[in-house]
Amino acid sequence: MSNKNKMYDFFNNEQKQKEYNNEIVNKTLYYQKKFGFKASAQKDHEFWNNEADAFKHTYSGADMSLKYGNIFSLGAGIYHEYQTPNNPPKEWNMDSWNNHQGREIARDILKEEDAKFYICEIIDFTNTCINRFVIILSTYP
Repeated sequence: MSNKNKMYDFFNNEQKQKEYNNEIVNKTLYYQKKFGFKASAQKDHEFWNNEADAFKHTYSGADMSLKYGNIFSLGAGIYHEYQTPNNPPKEWNMDSWNNHQGREIARDILKEEDAKFYICEIIDFTNTCINRFVIILSTYP
């Protein structure tokens, strides 16, 4: 399936969107506990305007870029922001910036790593790959 068809399929399938969101939330919780970045204790607002929110957007921007390409990642980020009613412009800008940083990290990963690592990221996103990604993420300026 082409990336264009994957985009169409993703944006027209609420179940896939929910599954992906749950995957990113679970990974954010895992790395929040592992690295101790700030999250809110308020139920359903754990990732709202804090370090965990920034991580979630950056991580998903990179993840989608590595899996499906930059255009898909950009479109998914914009689409996600449109799903938030009355989203203030400052929050939109902050989230868009973090999504962009994720795409930049994905570009750096693809530049720095050999084809074997690239295949690992795309196919199975193993713990080794995720740890490498987080190391790059945590040291990115």
